[in-house]
Amino acid sequence: MYDSERFGLAMVDNDQLTLKMLTLLVRKTLPQVDVKWVCRRGRDAVARCLSADSRPDVLLVDMSL
Repeated sequence: MYDSERFGLAMVDNDQLTLKMLTLLVRKTLPQVDVKWVCRRGRDAVARCLSADSRPDVLLVDMSL
């Protein structure tokens, strides 16, 4: 849950290398962000967002996915 200082981020991209680089970049430059999960399929992301246990505060999705 968002507490005005830290928030959970999830990312969806069909390119595994892009996901790895984005994860590294976010963790290095945005210490207030908790990367909750990453995935490569939109269907998986929808399932994770529907579950209260894994729902992120922010979902970053590849536009061409």
